[in-house]
Amino acid sequence: SNTNNSNTNNSNTNNSNNNNNTAPKVWGKSGHSLPVTLMEFHPNNNVFVATASVDGSVRIWDVRGSYVTHVFRPLLNPEETSSNRRSSVTSIRWKATTASTTTSTSTTTTTTASTTTTTTTNQHEQKEQQLVIAIGREDGSIAIHNLRDEDQETSCVVLRDHVSAVTCMDWSSDNNNNNNNMFVSSGRDAVLNLWKSSTTTIIAAPDKTRKTRQTKKNKKGNPVVVEPKQSMTRATYQRIHTKPVYEQIEGMVVLKQQQQPSSSSSSSS
Repeated sequence: SNTNNSNTNNSNTNNSNNNNNTAPKVWGKSGHSLPVTLMEFHPNNNVFVATASVDGSVRIWDVRGSYVTHVFRPLLNPEETSSNRRSSVTSIRWKATTASTTTSTSTTTTTTASTTTTTTTNQHEQKEQQLVIAIGREDGSIAIHNLRDEDQETSCVVLRDHVSAVTCMDWSSDNNNNNNNMFVSSGRDAVLNLWKSSTTTIIAAPDKTRKTRQTKKNKKGNPVVVEPKQSMTRATYQRIHTKPVYEQIEGMVVLKQQQQPSSSSSSSS
């Protein structure tokens, strides 16, 4: 009996150790003033997680340090006031994109009197991963933020084509052309909107406070200060189709091309 009791104690100790190892990590207070209703991790990395609340704000967390990197609050519609606004978050969606790598190969051939040497050089150019999140709110507005933009107020894209709460959003990317994507939104107003998104490059005016100015000489030999040109990438969204479904939409899935039913199967069924 003593042996059985010792075995039981050992098993209890092992179970307690396992429970301690698998205990959930508590970060503390969320920072929201009202209950948190939505949470979503970035689909392509385990670094960022978004939390949304009834207070209308969305917080982006860095899981590695358990701290907030961005706070997105609703932008006031000119037709609304602080008393009648409906700013609670009803849906959030990360844009699922992966960092693409472009490989270019260059070959150099050197010929001498006796030998011929060929050297092949591979250059890898890796593009940054996009960190874009869409936020749908109860008033029918959609705010699309890019975490890499420094000025969120001017770079944020706001869509106001829904008249009720936005419940579902998703992107349908074209792998052959990342510059042209389709964005789909739906809500409790019983319509489904299809958007065409694209990116444009804007040449901004030079900033005279920066220290990256270059000094050149003109024809007379006098030094002339040349301001460097700054380019910014901005996203634009254009609604191209509205599909009425005559009932409130609470869930939506965008199928990829290989997941769509073929014409033969649909005709046979």
